[in-house]
Amino acid sequence: MEYWTIKDGHHVGPFSAMQLADMGIMPDTPVWHEGLPDWVPASQIAEISAIMVARQNAPQPMPAPAAPQPVYASHAPLRPEPQGAPAPAPGEECPPVYLGWSIVAMLLCCMPLGVLAIIFSAQVRPAWRSGNIAKARRASERAQWCIILTMSVGLVLSIFCGVFRGAAGI
Repeated sequence: MEYWTIKDGHHVGPFSAMQLADMGIMPDTPVWHEGLPDWVPASQIAEISAIMVARQNAPQPMPAPAAPQPVYASHAPLRPEPQGAPAPAPGEECPPVYLGWSIVAMLLCCMPLGVLAIIFSAQVRPAWRSGNIAKARRASERAQWCIILTMSVGLVLSIFCGVFRGAAGI
């Protein structure tokens, strides 16, 4: 079976159970394999746990071979962040991107805030695809707020322009 783990903040793998043990993972290290709905501690995977226990009980420590080169997140399956980060519910889709609304708001209302909305909108899908669910949700919320502010500023400016033109007799 192939396993994935987290190293230096990136999803790495695939590794065999023996390779993970050779890397010196701890019992609480998050591990995932196909078929699991979420990350679990290594101690909950029977195959990995058995290797770790056998190594602890061995009379002579086995020399650890060099750790395999990890494959970073661009090649890893898309899975939620381990413990502490909000994980998507099963079947949950990517948060709304709002790119179309961002462009419309920028063109019709207020360019600086609209550009900011486009920037946040463009960050949603890449963050979701890399498994950074929290960042994708934050970018989506920020894009939404920028659109609301953009449209509000545009509406207020339009009203002021109308009032001042009326007062000036233009």
